Amino acid sequence: MEYPEVRRDESVVEDHFGIEIKDPYRWLEDPDSEETKKFVEEQNKITFKYINEYENREKLMDKLLEKYNYERFGCTFKRGKGENEYYYFFHNTGLQAQSVLFRQKTLDSEPVVFFDPNTLSDDGTVALSYISFSDSGKYFAYSLSKSGSDWVKIYITQIEDGKLVEIDKPLDWVKFSGITWTKDEKGIFYQRYPKPNISENKSAGTETDQNSNAMTNQNLLNLLMNLRLHNVGSTFFFKTSKDSPQYKIVKININDSEKKFIDVIPQNKHVIDTVLFCNNNSFVINYLYDAQLFYSVTSFINPGTVYRCDLRNNSCKEIKRNVVKNYNPDDFVVKQKFYPSKDGTNIPMFIVHKKYVVANIRGGGEYGETWYESGKLDNKQNVFDDFQWAAKYLINLKYTSPEKLCINGGSNGGLLVGACINQAPELFGCAVADVGVMDMLRFHKFTIGHAWISDYGDPDKEHDFKTVLNVPLHSLKLISQLQYVAGKSSKKPLLIRIDTKAGHGGGKPVKKRIEEATDKISFINKNINAEWCD
Repeated sequence: MEYPEVRRDESVVEDHFGIEIKDPYRWLEDPDSEETKKFVEEQNKITFKYINEYENREKLMDKLLEKYNYERFGCTFKRGKGENEYYYFFHNTGLQAQSVLFRQKTLDSEPVVFFDPNTLSDDGTVALSYISFSDSGKYFAYSLSKSGSDWVKIYITQIEDGKLVEIDKPLDWVKFSGITWTKDEKGIFYQRYPKPNISENKSAGTETDQNSNAMTNQNLLNLLMNLRLHNVGSTFFFKTSKDSPQYKIVKININDSEKKFIDVIPQNKHVIDTVLFCNNNSFVINYLYDAQLFYSVTSFINPGTVYRCDLRNNSCKEIKRNVVKNYNPDDFVVKQKFYPSKDGTNIPMFIVHKKYVVANIRGGGEYGETWYESGKLDNKQNVFDDFQWAAKYLINLKYTSPEKLCINGGSNGGLLVGACINQAPELFGCAVADVGVMDMLRFHKFTIGHAWISDYGDPDKEHDFKTVLNVPLHSLKLISQLQYVAGKSSKKPLLIRIDTKAGHGGGKPVKKRIEEATDKISFINKNINAEWCD
């Protein structure tokens, strides 16, 4: 395969703790430069040419359209009080770009549209990012994202006869933020960044310097936003479930250098529901004796079922079920197996017939904090080993063979795929890394990357730098290096698919998801020589 010629700037060389690091594709970090735009165009050209040559691509697209086109219900939730009390849920008829928020006065009454994001854009790329109702249900705040951007705008509205009336101007330069109403409903807590110092023709998607301004005391800020009940000066009160499943009330003085939480009202056998403050030093607590609970259940073979649980009589009832056309879950088998990793640790995996496997490798939360800790920082290689040993287990037991085995992961999972296909290419016939966290020497310099230092380490520190040194690169730089080094010798295509109107994945319209899945599966099928079965 002929690959585009990509300029290498051999002058970009940096010394990190006595180690010379060459970065000839540093210029690709600027997504707005004309040279980068040309790079994207040329890479997409050869990628889509390859994908479109898959003989069953149209049949695959039709099959995915059929499978996606089913009615979907989100989990019901209740908000508001008195006349403003309603049940809410998200619903999608099947191929709507974005799910619509409905509400109903009772579970038996006719639902009506409350908020429809599909009316906000022609192509469905404006998505509802976050929603928040005030306690009374009289006010509604929400954030919108465009084309998958991390940047969102927050809108503050009053609900009048089911209609939303804006009561303040939108809040700009918001990112990675929740929305929490104050108890008196006079305002909200949220997190924003200073306005980036950029020109009008430049995107704000790769800002770095602004991040540090918003991250000071982030853990405390997130706590303030999500759990705050009341404050008296610098002393804040919270309701928390930490070490207290029935909830308790704690306080903290944010001016105290030690910032220790002190129990004010410990948990007891009844669940704390709501808390009111009187005269700054008195509490009125409503304990939960009976209530109803809504929850949804999904699994590898269950597309989703919503239940209502009445805690007064310990009964649960199914209220909504997602049904996929021409799909019978009884046709599939789910089983959990354990296999030994490189260091002998038993790792669980789920095998879903037909030939679908998910390995619960270390670094996740399946077995508590110790399991998570054993897959981060200095232990990151355990994650890659676990994944590779899962492949060996499947191959040894004849579930598959290397030439038929494909691996796929996104974000942190994209890093996993990138590392494993480089460390053990003999185990896999195909690898697809979605929006991978690839540049482990510079990840902390872009968007939310600095928040991942707790997991990967800080490349600006010598020990952490040497730990992540042998992990892949920034996605555009990685594909350039792969094509440069292995393009002429590799029998497998080395391609990248770049969507300029999508971000990390959140809020992606259904049409884009189907197109992306079609392209991905087409690429996989071509590379593992999968047979088409109607």
